Amino acid sequence: MPGKAYTVDELLYRMIAYSDNNADFLLFHRLPEDRLLAVYKDLNVDYDPGNKADNMSVSSYASFFRVLFNASYLNNDMSEKALKILSFPEFNGGLIAAIPPDVKVASKFGERVFVKQNAEIIQLHNVGVIYYPGRPFLLGVMTRGTNFGTQADVIRDITRLVYNEVDHQIREKNNK
Repeated sequence: MPGKAYTVDELLYRMIAYSDNNADFLLFHRLPEDRLLAVYKDLNVDYDPGNKADNMSVSSYASFFRVLFNASYLNNDMSEKALKILSFPEFNGGLIAAIPPDVKVASKFGERVFVKQNAEIIQLHNVGVIYYPGRPFLLGVMTRGTNFGTQADVIRDITRLVYNEVDHQIREKNNK
């Protein structure tokens, strides 16, 4: 809201929890670009600020979750704070839709719509840590197509397959 003062904590929360581009703008346009580029470099994220296509690989996207889960870049408190915000999903499809409600998930989704050869192309991506009891795992699924609902269903179905395989392996190991 124009004229309102926000704390950095409030802006971070809004940027992460609600994908608030205004919060993103306020935070990152006051941060020297070399500081942000240093973070990407530290995390081995392939990022080119001149690339207007805004492409990021699933492994780069997932690296943010890996360093949060392992608290290997931020301290434990800040990593937990970020993962907690990511545990209140704004998108209940995709990864979340495939996981039992008693299993915690810290995730983020991204969507992008662009026109290519007079056709609307939708990218829907979902990455997160699935806290399977005793064996949390990281999963990222990126899709491209023409139907948001179908793509969300594909992410859900892939997540369900992976979750069921992890569940099967754990149960099999426990029965030995």
